Amino acid sequence: MKRLFLTIATVAALLSGAASAATLSSEIKSIDTKLQTLTLTDGKVYQLARGVSVNKLKIGDKVSVSYDQSGTKLVVTKIEKIK
Repeated sequence: MKRLFLTIATVAALLSGAASAATLSSEIKSIDTKLQTLTLTDGKVYQLARGVSVNKLKIGDKVSVSYDQSGTKLVVTKIEKIK
């Protein structure tokens, strides 16, 4: 019984620190190329992962954003303009 409890506690601890992934569709509210951040109309600020470019995007563009949440950070892993 002790062993089962220890196993469950270990798995729970590992999962609680894991990043969660999500995708959403929204509109760009602002872009900060210096800080590598993107704010969407939901009001949240998303950090751009290394290699993710927003050079061809502008404020008002509708986009599909894939991101990971690690702690309090929302990190964009993929972004595509919706036509």
